[in-house]
Order: sequence, then structure tokens, then C-alpha cells
Amino acid sequence: DGDTNLDAVIFSKQDLVLNGLGSLNVSASEGNAITSKDDLKVTGGTYTLTAESKKGLEANDRIMIYDGNFTISAKEGMEASQMIIDGGDITISASDDGLNATLNSENYDVLVVINNGNIKIDMAQGDTDGIDSNGDITINGGRIEINCQSPFDYDGTGTLNGGSITVNGEETTELTNQFGGMGGGKGQMGSNGGNGRMGQAPDGQAPSGDGSMPKMPSDGNAPELPSDGS
Repeated sequence: DGDTNLDAVIFSKQDLVLNGLGSLNVSASEGNAITSKDDLKVTGGTYTLTAESKKGLEANDRIMIYDGNFTISAKEGMEASQMIIDGGDITISASDDGLNATLNSENYDVLVVINNGNIKIDMAQGDTDGIDSNGDITINGGRIEINCQSPFDYDGTGTLNGGSITVNGEETTELTNQFGGMGGGKGQMGSNGGNGRMGQAPDGQAPSGDGSMPKMPSDGNAPELPSDGS
């Protein structure tokens, strides 16, 4: 329409929700595989995404993954202002960043929060990061395996509250910051992972648009979007 750069195979100018039990294969010769200009939520399904020159999943605001199986081969696996992972099986092969939180939207503080799930990231050699945040990284649970030179790069704080992390075949109990953001060298160990910033999810909860922390329903279903799309 002259106002939007259509840069993905599946593209939404507003919230995009992917769910169900089916499978989706996307191969992007140019641009991203899947993009939302607002929130991108995934509650189930099997996804094979290829975007060698761009990103597998991208959102301006938040990427929220509650469940699903992902195999992503891309320059960057996922990028958003906030990335909240509550579950799923995620395998990423990338040449730049595996998970990248950057300031795509002024509405949210930049952060990565991992509460659960199985995540494997294989990075190319060179100036690459497994999990890169221009803000904070908080890991509350899940199993994470990263194979690369720089597993974590953050400009805010890195907090490890739980979960299992393996870097290049060796288990670790700290979030190193090899390429030196403002947060310093070693990640913090904490009991709650919270520092009061909007969107933090210390209790395994995905943030809402106002920064509060709604709990996932007890039946495991992701919350429905309101009729206004917010």
C-alpha cells in the first residue's frame, strides 16, 4: 500500500497467531519467513522455516512461544523487541544471531525471557551470538544447548534462575557475556530474576501489553486475542 515494506513470505501488519496441530514449511529466497508488525504468538504446530538472508520469525513488538516444534535455518533465527519462550522444541541454525532482542518498538523494554522448552542453537563461526539482547536476558527454566563462540551477549543484565544450559558440550551455571555489554562479564544468579522492568517474567509468565504478568491458563491453552486484536 506504499506504507509497508512487505519483506516476508507470511506477513501481518497486526497481531499474528499460529496454532493447531498441522505443519507449515516456509522457504524465503529473499526476506523473512514470517513477520508480524505487532505481536507474533505461537501456541502449537510444526514449523520448518528457511530464510538464509534474513530471519525465520520476526516481530516488531513481542514473539511469544507457548508450544510447537521449530526447525529454523536463517541468518537470524528470531528477532523482536521482547522474546518470551514458555515451551516448545526449537532448533536453530543461524549465521548471525540465534535469538535476537532489539529495539524494534518503543512500546516495550528489550528482553529475552525463557521459562521452559527445549532450545538448541548452532551458530556459524565469527562474530555471532547464540542469544543476543540489547537489554536483559532472564532464564527461569528449560533446556538450552548452544554451540558457538559467544553463547550470550547482553547490554543489560543476565540472570539465571533455573534450567539446564550446555555450551559447546559443557554444562554451565552462569551467563557469560563474552563480547561485553553494559551488564559486565558474568550473569547474575538470582531467586526471582526480576528487576522491576516492564515485561520481566520471573514467575514463568508471559507479559501483557501493559507490562503485567498474566498466568497461562491451567488447561495449557494460550489466551485468546480480544476482538480488537490487542
